[in-house]
Amino acid sequence: MPDTYFKFFSKSSNKNFTKINSTEISSPLNVNALNKTIANNKLINSWKEKIVKSANLICEHNFSFLGMNNKFFGKKINWNQDIRTGHKWVKKYYTSFTANELMPGNGIDIKIPWELNRFHHLVVLAQAWHLSKNKKFSDEIFSQLDSWIESNPYGYGINWVNTMEVSIRAVNIIVSLDLISDAPGYNKYQNKFFNSIVKHGYFIEKNLEIGISNGKIVAANHFLANISGLAIIGMSLCGISESKRWSKAGIKALERAINTMTLKDGFFFESSTSYHRLAIELFYYPMIQAAKSGHRFSKNYLNKLEKMMEVIMYLNNPGNLVPQIGDNDNGRLLILSNYPYWETNDYRYLLGMGGLFFKRGDFKNVCGNYPQEVFWISGYASIKDYKKITNDKSEINSKGFENAGLYVIRNDNKKDYALIKTGGIKQFLPTAHMHNDYLSLELWIKGKPIIVDPGTFCYTSSIKDRNYFRSTASHNTIMINNKEMNLLSKHNPFVLIKKTKSKIIDWKVEKEKILFTAENDWSKRLNFNFKHQRKIIYNLIESIWEIQDSFLYPKDNLVNIKSVLNFYESNEIGKKADNKIELNNSFFKMRLKSDTKFFAEKLNSFYSKSYGEKVSSKILTINSNNCGAIYYRISSKN
Repeated sequence: MPDTYFKFFSKSSNKNFTKINSTEISSPLNVNALNKTIANNKLINSWKEKIVKSANLICEHNFSFLGMNNKFFGKKINWNQDIRTGHKWVKKYYTSFTANELMPGNGIDIKIPWELNRFHHLVVLAQAWHLSKNKKFSDEIFSQLDSWIESNPYGYGINWVNTMEVSIRAVNIIVSLDLISDAPGYNKYQNKFFNSIVKHGYFIEKNLEIGISNGKIVAANHFLANISGLAIIGMSLCGISESKRWSKAGIKALERAINTMTLKDGFFFESSTSYHRLAIELFYYPMIQAAKSGHRFSKNYLNKLEKMMEVIMYLNNPGNLVPQIGDNDNGRLLILSNYPYWETNDYRYLLGMGGLFFKRGDFKNVCGNYPQEVFWISGYASIKDYKKITNDKSEINSKGFENAGLYVIRNDNKKDYALIKTGGIKQFLPTAHMHNDYLSLELWIKGKPIIVDPGTFCYTSSIKDRNYFRSTASHNTIMINNKEMNLLSKHNPFVLIKKTKSKIIDWKVEKEKILFTAENDWSKRLNFNFKHQRKIIYNLIESIWEIQDSFLYPKDNLVNIKSVLNFYESNEIGKKADNKIELNNSFFKMRLKSDTKFFAEKLNSFYSKSYGEKVSSKILTINSNNCGAIYYRISSKN
């Protein structure tokens, strides 16, 4: 939500916008295919138990998201409040809010009400109704949606400020209503709810989020959410005259976006694994809706989407998680399983969805068990269809994503893994969700995390915390003269001005070893020539990691070099000398040395695996003046 976004404003009154010929709703889910006899299916019954449990908590207005656990939102939900701090936003026309009013800081986070107002939880209630036929759950949907419409008149309040939020909310309402269309009492609210979705469509059409960067128009994930939502609304509401226009415009824009927003190697262009996952959902669900409603996406679109899913397959680490690169705000279009306790960094459900659609046995093999998402999207018959896909158990090789600047070293047999971040080929990609993480790495040895990315924690609630988690000093890389490698703002949480330039030098995958060498050029940032080169050699036979950081600069410059390592678990500094140390814990050992004297120190830090959550952690810093190189040797104790 960068403040560089502008909108095409259109002030409209709170009334019906169009003649409605039919109030039927069709969502991306194959609801008709769900209506099979499932009472004796053990797998679905196990899901039902968890879904009903979650739905009961929602009926009690207890919510768990963005770092909150089972938080009571009151007997009557206030849709315009940060429940954690108690801050309430006034209800006024959406163009009247200032940035300071929306994001006042002091711990106040507008993402709290926005996440609630996305209505992911309504889908859970609808799933519970569909599986149990207990009208308690459908009645709660009616109650909450009716309350929301009365409390959030068209264009008024914080829930109309951000078109991305409007888009995601509309899709979740559509899916929820499609699942409960046969519930008692639905007809009473049908026209009111349908009209609200139409208003969401009008708002999206008139308030597309476009960014400006260096005088050029830029469209990123917000715009992608807008056109995804508009396409789904258009294809879902066939009973209005706007249906064809919204469908056509949304699909055409998505076809263009998948070319402009995905790099040649398949990675989403905002330098974030979390936003890559969100982008896949935003591209995928309209495609599924199109297949149901007689619309088509091009072969190029499908190929691009398949390549995006391939990225997930390669990035998936031995813990079946995707490392946090760049921002992670837990953003989703639809959450169809394990709400609210879904593992935020487990992306395997996407491979299950892609495995069935693209008939990919390797996707299925990495995904593992039949994912619940596939059931809701494709229906009961997909259980057998999924089983028919033969698992491709071929080892997934190491791979470099040159455009994205991501390099994966993996040895699946020994469960060794590393992911290293460089700047990629295109240096002028959006930076709003980028971190100062050039040449940073995440490392796993024998299936256990050793060195990890610190995460994100927050956006606007605290600029201090925001910049801490984005900073050079929080990532597993090198800091020079206590400077950020790229400039961060003390006022705008989404500003990052590039001052260093990173590139790959060498990438070789051989039979017995893998070699990675990359460089980050600090010269522009420091006003003198300075290059940091990081070389990583992984021995596939002995499972030994050797890392060398070399520094090239005029020796008449006084340079302080700080190496930072975020360890997943605590460890102890063992043998120590002026220019070498050993680190040990129960699982791994690391030897570290330098060509000059250095000072090693363990410092308190923080780790955030999910937005809104942070726990205490330890980092190791190595400080040295006028150092030429630092060497690391890491291996398992077993």
